[in-house]
Amino acid sequence: GATYGRTTYDVREVTLRCPRLPRGFDGLRIVQFSDLHVGTLVRRDAELRRLTERINALHPDLVVFSGDLVNLHYTELDSTVMRLLSAIEAPLGVWSNIGNHDTGVYVRDTVACPVAENIERLIARQVAMGWRVPDNETVLLRRGGDTITLTGISFDPALREQRHDRTFDVDLSAAYAGAPSGAFNITLSHLPQLWEPITALGRGDLTLSGHVHAMQMALNLGCVRISPARLLYERWSGLYERDGRYLYINDGIGCVGYPMRLGAWPEITVITLVR
Repeated sequence: GATYGRTTYDVREVTLRCPRLPRGFDGLRIVQFSDLHVGTLVRRDAELRRLTERINALHPDLVVFSGDLVNLHYTELDSTVMRLLSAIEAPLGVWSNIGNHDTGVYVRDTVACPVAENIERLIARQVAMGWRVPDNETVLLRRGGDTITLTGISFDPALREQRHDRTFDVDLSAAYAGAPSGAFNITLSHLPQLWEPITALGRGDLTLSGHVHAMQMALNLGCVRISPARLLYERWSGLYERDGRYLYINDGIGCVGYPMRLGAWPEITVITLVR
C-alpha cells in the first residue's frame, strides 16, 4: 500500500448514456482526477510528471479536477508543481473545483493567511497554470454548434465540521444563477453529499465529486467493494444513477493521514458521454 498501491494508477473507463446530451457533445470524453493533496506526495515531481503524461495519453476532450489540490496551504502549489500540472491539455480546457483542504481551514496560523486569502491565491495560481476555476458559478461550453453548462460548487469553509455528514440541507441555487434552465449540466462538487441538493434544483445531469478517497482502503471482491467509507457515506466511490442523472465519485490520487492505499488505488476516470 505504501509503495505499489500508492503509485499505481487505476484508469477506469465509464460510458454514460444521456438522451438529453446535445448532438455536438455526443462522444464527449471527460478525464476526471481528484484529491492530489500535493503536500503529501512522497516523490512529488516524479509522480506529477507520470500523472500528467498518463492523462494526456488518454486524449481527453475535457479534463476535470474534483478538488483538494493542496493539503494545507496554497504555497504547496509552487512554481515546479504549476509547471508540471500546466502540461495537462484538453480542447475544452482543464476545470478545477475547490475542496475543503484547498480553503486553508487546517492551517494553524489563519491570521497570517486568512481562509479567504488562501482561496484567492490558490485560484490565482491555478489560473496562471491555464486551469479554470468556476467558483460557485456556471459557464457555457460550446462544441459542434451546441452548448452545455458547467457549474463549479466550491467548498464552503463554514461546512468544515459537517464535511463527513451523510446529507446536507443547503441552498445551491446561486451557483446556477443565469444558467439556462433546460440545458444539459455538468456540476463539479468536491463533496458527493451535495448530489441531492444539486438534483433537487433540476441540475447535475452529471455530477463529478471526490473527497472520500474510499478512505484509502477497500476490499475488491468481483463486482462488490467493501470499505470503511461505507460507515460514513451513503455514496462513497464510483458511479451512482437516479432518475437519469449521474454521480461519479473519483477515489483520488494523493493521501491524507497515512501515505498508503490498499485496494482504493489512485484513480483516473475516463467518462464518455453518448446520446
